[in-house]
Amino acid sequence: MLTFQDLHLTYKNLIRKKLWFKLDNLDKAFFLSCLKLSKIKKIFNKEIIYTLKNIIKKVNDFKNKIIEKGKEVAMNTMNGNVAKEINKLKQWLLDLNYQFWLGLALS
Repeated sequence: MLTFQDLHLTYKNLIRKKLWFKLDNLDKAFFLSCLKLSKIKKIFNKEIIYTLKNIIKKVNDFKNKIIEKGKEVAMNTMNGNVAKEINKLKQWLLDLNYQFWLGLALS
């Protein structure tokens, strides 16, 4: 069972993290139509829920790729001379949110 609150929260997170724009147009249309449908009634159909979970899984794959790219950039920066002298930079490079931002900025 999916409610409007669940889908709306997911939608807001996708927009905020700019992952919404990496989805296909068909996936976006399906997600938005399910969001509108969930405003009227809860979604119980197993096929619809399965398709929505696949869309969310795609987004998580995008997110993991972005984080991996950010980690790669962070590790390259940590091995440089600047990171050895600035302790605050080391803390930033180890922060997952900063790594996500790095990956998003460079992808």
